[in-house]
Amino acid sequence: MVLSLERLFDSPGGEIPFEHTLDPGQFPEGGAGPFGSPVRIKGAVKNLAGVVTVEYTADYTLDTVCDRCLDPVQKPRHIRAAHVAVRALSGDGGEEDYLVLPEGELDVDEMAYSDLVLDLPGKVLCSPGCKGLCPQCGANWNHETCACTQKAVDPRLRVLERLLEEQEP
Repeated sequence: MVLSLERLFDSPGGEIPFEHTLDPGQFPEGGAGPFGSPVRIKGAVKNLAGVVTVEYTADYTLDTVCDRCLDPVQKPRHIRAAHVAVRALSGDGGEEDYLVLPEGELDVDEMAYSDLVLDLPGKVLCSPGCKGLCPQCGANWNHETCACTQKAVDPRLRVLERLLEEQEP
């Protein structure tokens, strides 16, 4: 979805509301990725005293796997985003702080995709108390107890383990 903001830049007090649904299959990586459902976007572009701002909300479902136990995870997400749009910058740098729109056209899909990727969590857990997987047999400790009795020791710490064995009477 592309919005023409050319008139809005010259009309203080003007506003262009928008509502749009993004299909995750259209994202640059070519697949839905972690977006389990279409992304619903609702917002407005406003010219307040000559400053053009873009404010919107986006709702989507994060569809991925738990980083500890690999169980499927679906979590609803809601983000709020705001940007200042300009036709051009008057100095060096600062491009990351503004939406630079020399042609006066805003690609809502591209802007929202960037914000959504930045909103993705670095680590996803199925629950705060997720126990993870057994490092030896791979059993999911959230659903079952494994029969592993052998204590796994980090190979870098084997020297310390030998010292402890020597200390025992």
